[in-house]
Amino acid sequence: KIILSKMTKECELCHKLIVSHLFQIHYNSHPTQILNWLYLGTFSSACDIQELKRNKIYYILNCAIECNNTKLTEEFEELHLNIKDTEDFDISSLSAAAYGSGAKYVHDISFGGIYTAIYQSTDRASLGVKVIHENIPVDQKTIEISEALGINPYLLCGTGGLIAVCSPEHEEEVLKKLSATLYQKEGINPGDDISGICHPEVKSAGEYTKEKLRYITSEVYKINRVIDLPDGDSIFI
Repeated sequence: KIILSKMTKECELCHKLIVSHLFQIHYNSHPTQILNWLYLGTFSSACDIQELKRNKIYYILNCAIECNNTKLTEEFEELHLNIKDTEDFDISSLSAAAYGSGAKYVHDISFGGIYTAIYQSTDRASLGVKVIHENIPVDQKTIEISEALGINPYLLCGTGGLIAVCSPEHEEEVLKKLSATLYQKEGINPGDDISGICHPEVKSAGEYTKEKLRYITSEVYKINRVIDLPDGDSIFI
């Protein structure tokens, strides 16, 4: 027993004795509590009935597209969202498509989200901007989940997205070329039914102005605000 105690460690979450060199792997396999009512976990933790009951989890939101039509458990209510996730965040093909169709400037969307990217792009050009709020292509599911978590979806890390700036005469061609390249990159073919999945979008969202202010406006939602350089990202610090 003395030897065993030196080689094992008790997990504070499930109270199991785990071999020391495997303890961190085991510990990380548990779902992470984000809020009092929200946990983030893996496929295995979503299938672990004891784990779910221990954490008083009654509903499962499955966002893994590779698990489409997969019933994880029979005892809990589930909702499946076809959110395509990928480790390939290379935007070089999109950047090349934008420049090749007439864009003057391309800026990636990273930490701090679209608002930070808007500020940085205008700061570089020494101009202001007027952006139509509803034309910012953020998926509705992202907006609703962000509202539930109390975070700003427009300040979320947007790795994989970009802002392309062009003159009015090149706008249509840039939109057309970016859309075609993005859909090809995501494996979406012309005529595919994309109504049930989160699909990429390209939109004309606004224009640069000589007045050095960053306006976010909307007649639909009665918005007229000026944004400054955001303090950071909604999640990443």
